[in-house]
Amino acid sequence: MAALLLGSSGLMAQSTAYTKPSGFVSLGNTSGGDAVPANTDVAISIPLHQSEVKSLTVASAVSGELTVNEALVAGELLPATGAPYCVAITSGSQEGLIAVITGNTTSTIQGTVSNGGDLADVEADSRAVIFKCWTLKTLFPDDLPDGTQVHAFTGTGEGENVSSDLIYSYFGGAWYDASFVAANNVVVHPGESLIVRSGATPVSSLLITGVVPTFNHQFPIEKLLSSVGQDTRIGYFGGVGDTLGASGLGFSDGDTLLGFDNSSLGINKSASEIFTYFGGDWYNAQFIISNDYKLVGGRGYVYRRAQDAPVGAIKWSDKQEYRNNL
Repeated sequence: MAALLLGSSGLMAQSTAYTKPSGFVSLGNTSGGDAVPANTDVAISIPLHQSEVKSLTVASAVSGELTVNEALVAGELLPATGAPYCVAITSGSQEGLIAVITGNTTSTIQGTVSNGGDLADVEADSRAVIFKCWTLKTLFPDDLPDGTQVHAFTGTGEGENVSSDLIYSYFGGAWYDASFVAANNVVVHPGESLIVRSGATPVSSLLITGVVPTFNHQFPIEKLLSSVGQDTRIGYFGGVGDTLGASGLGFSDGDTLLGFDNSSLGINKSASEIFTYFGGDWYNAQFIISNDYKLVGGRGYVYRRAQDAPVGAIKWSDKQEYRNNL
C-alpha cells in the first residue's frame, strides 16, 4: 500500500520554493494482516528518502570530495550522534549517485559513495541535495518484537543463492550486530534489499514515511566470477515503482529477475516469480513477454546475471516513470 501526496518539502533555496511529492509506503506483507507474520521472511527495500535539508550546486569534484558554491558551517553535516547525512546528485551525468557524508568544511563535502560510482565524476554545476540517511533505528518502528532480525547483503558473496553476510537483531528497543555491538546507526542504502525475519511474535506494521525521489534510481549490479551466475539483492528506489521493460534492467541474454511473495509464510523462501531477459524483452516462466511486470518500490528482489555475462559491475540507472507526471 502506498499513499503519495504533493506537498511542500520545506526546502528553500534562496527565493525559490521546491515542491516535492511525499507520503508513505507499507513494507512487507501488504495483502492484509501482519506486515511480517510469525516466523517469516519478507524482502523489502527503501522507496523514499528523508526530508531534504539543503540544496547545493557543485563547483568541482575529486575522489571522495565535492566542492560546492554555497557556504557551509564546518562540521555541520557530521552529527555527533544519530543518523549521518547523505548527499545525492540530482542533475548531470551522475544524477542518482548517493554518498554517505563523512565530513565537511566551509566549502567542501567529503563522502563515501553507497550506490556505485565516484564523486570525482560529478560535473561542475550539477545540483545536489542533503538529507538524513536511513538507518536501522530510523527505518524501523520502535515497537518491534524482541528477536526481530534484519539480514543484509554486502554484495561480495560469489555465485547464486547467496546467503546474507550481515545479521542485525532487535532487543530492548535497540539494534545489535552478530557480535552484540550497537547497530542503531547502521545505514540502509537506497537500491539494496533486506530480509526482515520475525520470530514467534509477528511484526504488525512496517510503514515508511518520506519524500518520493525526483532524481534517478541508481545501483551497481555485480558479476564476480566468470562462467558462474551472480546474484545481487536489489530494490527499486521510487515511491510507485516502474515496469520491468522500462526499468533499465536487462544487460545480457539469460539474466534473471527473482521476485518473492511477502504474503506467504516461512523463512528462506524460494522465488515465487521468475523472469528471464532475452533479445531485448523479459519473459515469465511460461515464456510470455512480461515487460509490463511492475517492479514495486519497497519490495526486494534478486537480480541474477547470466553465467556467461562479463565480469564486473554494471550501473543500473533509471528515471522513474512517475516523474513524467510531476
